[in-house]
Amino acid sequence: MKIGIIHPYQRCKGGGERICCYLAYHLLKKGFDISIFSDQKELAYPEIFIKKMPKVVLPKIKLNFMNTKNLELYKHWIYPFLFDYKDFDILIDTMGSSLIHAKINKKVKIFYFHFPTTKKFLNPNIKFPKSIYYDFKDFFDKISLKIKSEIKFACNSNYIKILLEKNYNINAEVIRPPVDTNFFVPTKKPKEDFILLTGRIRRFKKFELALKYLKGENVIIAGQINEIDYFNELKKNFPFVKFETNINDSKLKYLYQNCKAYIFTNWEEHFGIVPFEAMSCERKVIVPEFCGASELIEDGVNGFIVKKDFSNFNEVINNLLNSGKEIEKNARNTVVKNLSLNVFGKKFENLLSEFI
Repeated sequence: MKIGIIHPYQRCKGGGERICCYLAYHLLKKGFDISIFSDQKELAYPEIFIKKMPKVVLPKIKLNFMNTKNLELYKHWIYPFLFDYKDFDILIDTMGSSLIHAKINKKVKIFYFHFPTTKKFLNPNIKFPKSIYYDFKDFFDKISLKIKSEIKFACNSNYIKILLEKNYNINAEVIRPPVDTNFFVPTKKPKEDFILLTGRIRRFKKFELALKYLKGENVIIAGQINEIDYFNELKKNFPFVKFETNINDSKLKYLYQNCKAYIFTNWEEHFGIVPFEAMSCERKVIVPEFCGASELIEDGVNGFIVKKDFSNFNEVINNLLNSGKEIEKNARNTVVKNLSLNVFGKKFENLLSEFI
């Protein structure tokens, strides 16, 4: 059986790209003929595929002229229409940005939402003419929801599941992003001489919420620079921070393994896999309340919860630094139980079994 995974955007190492590649890896191991529909031959995470790589299918037309901040959302919405799917039995859309394509193309059987792609959720204060994209897309999304199809919806957290019910009246199955628990493992003697934050360096990540409390600490931020203005602002306002902007997974693992605390700052994040990679390395983490990541954190048991404005951060990090080793063991056990590659893959297999 030929299965295609639609995820055109493969130019950065983000959570969505990792979901796409891990799903392809799992299905290849199960013997399926897997291809990824992408706008470029190179995948974001080629290192995931040890023995066999999926085939990469390019679009009939490439929209390179749309690789700008203002046009990229349009590109994500349009690209799924530009591939040739005739030789495929089942399609899985892990990009989650073109609902109208998923509803029209009867081969799309699974559609994975990272978040509701509505103006109300993504950018409620955007002004004309930039708002045209959202208005146009919201209009077609409403039409597409009326089209009957066999499609199964999935999403990355209960937080997003509730938003999908509210915005689209869609009942989605929660399939959380995976962590490679065989790769992200603890080290025997962690150095514990710095505090770590990770993620693409863009304003959405809200690093400053924690940094304003960390003066005098050794702090590392690891991630690609997406917004140079924000990067320069952080360097100016927080000169004690060391930035690692071009690291591979091995270096990332080393940072996870040796930090004395991992801090996740974005309370708007739909899920956020990075604190769980740190937890898989038996590191203590702090995450804000009400975000997708906090769903798996039991405060003081396997991690720590901070108010979303970080107003009680000093108290929380003091509790973390004075807590025992049991939290580290509980942290890894939480990840193995809920987010391992096997757990992730089996949930997708269960959805696929309805169409095979």
